[in-house]
Amino acid sequence: NPRHFNTFMGFDNTKFLEEEDRDLEGLTIFREHVALLCDNIGIQIKYFEDWLADLFQNPASNPEICIVINSMKGVGKDLLYKYISAILGSDFTYETEDVENDVFGTYNGILRNKVLLKIDEMSGANGFKYKERLKSSITSKLITIKQKHIKSTTQENFLRWMIFSNNDNPIEITKDNRRFWVIKSGHKKEPEYYTKLFENMKDKNILHSIYSYYKTRDISNVDIREFPETEKMKLMVEH
Repeated sequence: NPRHFNTFMGFDNTKFLEEEDRDLEGLTIFREHVALLCDNIGIQIKYFEDWLADLFQNPASNPEICIVINSMKGVGKDLLYKYISAILGSDFTYETEDVENDVFGTYNGILRNKVLLKIDEMSGANGFKYKERLKSSITSKLITIKQKHIKSTTQENFLRWMIFSNNDNPIEITKDNRRFWVIKSGHKKEPEYYTKLFENMKDKNILHSIYSYYKTRDISNVDIREFPETEKMKLMVEH
């Protein structure tokens, strides 16, 4: 509303393109990578793409779901985050391996105004140690930002979480789990595949095309909080 004061300055690469102006080849290559991370399983691809669409369409709404991607090294988990970060901008995304200090430490200023947080290489030890705090942080309506030498502030919690790990059991999954959606990725591709993805990430038209596709994807009948159970999740429950 233009009558309301708003400090939001907009995302970096969210120029909207009509379908006829989009780079369909670049968009297809990105969507194929999303499919690879979902091990090319249809029901998992659909949910993940709906989740991405919800991120772009409703960035200020927290679905209270953490995406957990498990894979062997080199499959390209980080590439997915890099694309999202290139579209939204570094002011609204953050990645860290140090969840103990950056997220649950004395100061968590890095979370201020963030829309997406990526935890890289989460160990099973930290995942189980902080399981309750993880759940609380994902579902809390408000988040307290604590910065050194600055008075603490409270803001709405619109932070979405992604956890990437090569560890088979980076977090605890229980039978009544409603917060963590876990997938096991497919196998690593040839080097040329990743070279093309890196090249495309520098092309603003491709970034605009990806944004436009997910911005207009129909998720009107989708409840993002209702995710399909995956084989990986079943195995983790057994473990």
